[in-house]
Amino acid sequence: GSGPGTLAMFLNQVLVRAVPVTSSSAPSPPFLLRQVSFSAAVPSLDLDILCCRLSRRHRLACLPQSPADALVVYQRCQSHAAAEVASEIAAAFTGASVGEEEEVVCSGSLVAKAVECGLRCLMLERGWSFVGESIYVQSTFAVIEERTDLCALNVEVRSGLNDDYEFVVSPDAFRFTALKVFFIVHWAPYRRN
Repeated sequence: GSGPGTLAMFLNQVLVRAVPVTSSSAPSPPFLLRQVSFSAAVPSLDLDILCCRLSRRHRLACLPQSPADALVVYQRCQSHAAAEVASEIAAAFTGASVGEEEEVVCSGSLVAKAVECGLRCLMLERGWSFVGESIYVQSTFAVIEERTDLCALNVEVRSGLNDDYEFVVSPDAFRFTALKVFFIVHWAPYRRN
């Protein structure tokens, strides 16, 4: 993480390299893209929430690019679901238009973001909480967890050199009190004024 509170955490890193299963006769299928463009700026929080919900429901990457557009990244077998997702985003915001399906070319960073989006959905399904950036915590932040050691992970996804992906995994643990979480959540609005 990049915040000052996370500088002392996530110091140990494990590099995991994942290579798509391919053969000489059947290369890795390309990623495809549909762009939803907005004629006016849209509320970024609304777009973020909608994209997260659609990514989890359809198991593809819906990437908000506020305020101008949103990108739906997927593979050929997901074309029908991607069209539904693009249409649902366009229907949610006035003056939105859906672009044609196109192949993602020479954009390892975009594909890495799509893989990261898939990882986030998987972690949420497995009961982890996403607390921003690329940090996951294994907790529901329940009030009864007055003093608990929590397992935390910082996972960054990068595109590799040979169509592979690199997962930089930094495990850690930290303690918190319910009072501290309450203070952070409820004090933040007053600090902005």
